Amino acid sequence: LPLSNRFNAILSRMHADLGQGDVREVALKTASDGWLVGRLSGSREFYMLFDAKYTNFSEVHQEVVALCAVHFSNIFLD
Repeated sequence: LPLSNRFNAILSRMHADLGQGDVREVALKTASDGWLVGRLSGSREFYMLFDAKYTNFSEVHQEVVALCAVHFSNIFLD
């Protein structure tokens, strides 16, 4: 699935923000693509895109926590 230039720029900026070490999670809501979340744990980064059905950050954050617990609990630490 190819990503648009705008989307690639957003991912690059999120990667840079996470790489600075000041933040562990970055989330933003785009006008058309829904929510984009990047999460850092140690040297691992994890990016998720949620469609528009998640309308607020609280719902998105709960889904991120649940996905990490179910699928990444042995390799992705909080």
